[in-house]
Amino acid sequence: MGLLCMAVIRRWGGRWAIIAWSLPALLMPFSSVLWPESVLPPLARAIAQAVPANHVFEGMRTLLLEGRFAADRVVLATALNVLYLFGAAAAVAWVHRIALRRGLLPKVH
Repeated sequence: MGLLCMAVIRRWGGRWAIIAWSLPALLMPFSSVLWPESVLPPLARAIAQAVPANHVFEGMRTLLLEGRFAADRVVLATALNVLYLFGAAAAVAWVHRIALRRGLLPKVH
């Protein structure tokens, strides 16, 4: 999330810095922090499947309630994190190239 927010701020300016504070709050309901994934409506459940934190918290819930380690949840969360990391790094590189071409980077002496 941090890299993606940085790319947005770099591309469209500091007035978009609010996204760095808003994005985590917007994803919180889909992270299964306060309630299990099973109580979410179908659309929200589909969104939650794309959030790595959901799989971590559901895995911890499984460990606490059932006493078994949900390795599939850990693997899925890790895979999603790696996928998002590469996507965010690509976005930062793309935005950086645009900023270089347009002369948007500040001069540092």
